Amino acid sequence: MESASLDERTGEERTQLKRVIGPRVLTIFIIGDILGAGIYALVGEVGAEVGGAIWTAFFVSFVLAFFTAFAYAELVTKYPRAAGGAL
Repeated sequence: MESASLDERTGEERTQLKRVIGPRVLTIFIIGDILGAGIYALVGEVGAEVGGAIWTAFFVSFVLAFFTAFAYAELVTKYPRAAGGAL
């Protein structure tokens, strides 16, 4: 078994992976998660007020997401090698 080498500066194990998510981006992700949870709570409150008509908001969201998905699919077929940070 090969022994892992440690970075003298940080004390962490050296790997070939690069750290790309820093504290600033991680904070933005956390704030997004908190806001997303708040949106789910608001959906429950709106559902209590409007009752059965809440499906219309979900239907409109589905239609918009459907068009967005086809727009991304069109871009992927037009520029198949433009992966950005995924490479």
